[in-house]
This record gives sequence, structure tokens and C-alpha cells, in this order.
Amino acid sequence: MATSCMVGVTPEKAIELVKKGRTGDIVALKYWLNKPDAKVDPKNLGVLIRIPLLTISLARTPSIRVVDGILVCKAFLSEDILPDEVKIEENIVGQVEGLKIYKVSVRIPFDDLVGIFFPLKDID
Repeated sequence: MATSCMVGVTPEKAIELVKKGRTGDIVALKYWLNKPDAKVDPKNLGVLIRIPLLTISLARTPSIRVVDGILVCKAFLSEDILPDEVKIEENIVGQVEGLKIYKVSVRIPFDDLVGIFFPLKDID
């Protein structure tokens, strides 16, 4: 049985790897969601949600960046995990298996990060 060894990286390294087309996972204590183009305000990050992890890649989380110690990215998430506050009709980008997919902004303060992991084979 083959296994993939995952290694932790810094937010900056994660951004670099995503821009190179690699795929990784973020594990955090809290994730905050907001409208895709909402300003990043550390005092009001948006709506709190709890999910086990967020997969990051060019296709899933475009425009990943760091703003004032907060990892910020646009993401495409299904309606079943989103709170009503971020389900905005104009941000629907498609449908998968009957569920609407919304474009949102995910915000993760560094203090809430447990780790960002990529397969060892993808680390340069």
C-alpha cells in the first residue's frame, strides 16, 4: 500500500507552492468567510465556520495571499457548508450534484492555523 508523506509549510511557502500548481491542505481552528471582494478587516473577518480542512490549489483557492497576518483566499464552496450570510445569488458559480457552488473569501488568522500541509514530493 502506497502512502503519501505530508509536510508542514509556512503560509508564504504555501502561496509559492499553490502558484506553482501544487495542491495542499490547511488545518485551522477557525475559518472565517466573507463576500469575495470584501475588504480584509482584522476586527471583522466575516462569518465563523468550522470545517475539518480546506484544500488549496490554483483551481480551488485562486488569489491566495497574506494580509496583516491573515491568510486570505477566494474559494469555491458548496451551499451545504455555508452559512446563509455568505450565500449571495450573484456569487453562485455553478452546481455539483444538485448543490450550488459559491465563490467566497476565506480568512484564517495565523493564530488559528494548526498547519498547512503538502505532499513531500511537491516541496521544492
